[in-house]
Amino acid sequence: MRWRFAPSIVVLTIVALVAACGDDDESGSDDASSSETTESTVDETTSTTLSPEQEVLRDYDLARNAIAAAANPPDPNHPELVRYWGGEALTALQAMFTQWQGLNVATQTEVQVDAEVTALAGDTATVRDCFTDTSQTIDLATGQPAGQPDTTTQHVDVNLERRDGVWVVMRQVQRSDPCPE
Repeated sequence: MRWRFAPSIVVLTIVALVAACGDDDESGSDDASSSETTESTVDETTSTTLSPEQEVLRDYDLARNAIAAAANPPDPNHPELVRYWGGEALTALQAMFTQWQGLNVATQTEVQVDAEVTALAGDTATVRDCFTDTSQTIDLATGQPAGQPDTTTQHVDVNLERRDGVWVVMRQVQRSDPCPE
């Protein structure tokens, strides 16, 4: 099953998180990164019963949205961030947002995401995601862009655990293979 999200302009993306969380590859950027908001193709207000895979992808989408909610202004303890992120993934995000607070920065981003559940057993799931992120760093003191926009494509495996009925992102690992066409 593939889950597609429409492009959207947002405040931050998880490029730094992907590079910092479970990846030994030094190709990630140490610059202030961004988080992303995605638009889900599933309407949360419908009473339709979701398949287990759709539940995973819905909560994965909500986890991505939680990053945007916690990113402007950066709030490492934002309730939605803590609800949908855990383990080393949450630790990396919190460290990133704390750093951004000190730097007084954010990033505007346009993100195209393609995610699919690749494994689901009991209370654990894996999502393979490929996203393209075009980011522009913003100085929060002035509201002005800093530097030039940067475009990055990331291919990641994301491990989730179900806790109290919510799928929580625990770990993201950058893949070495390119995104599928």
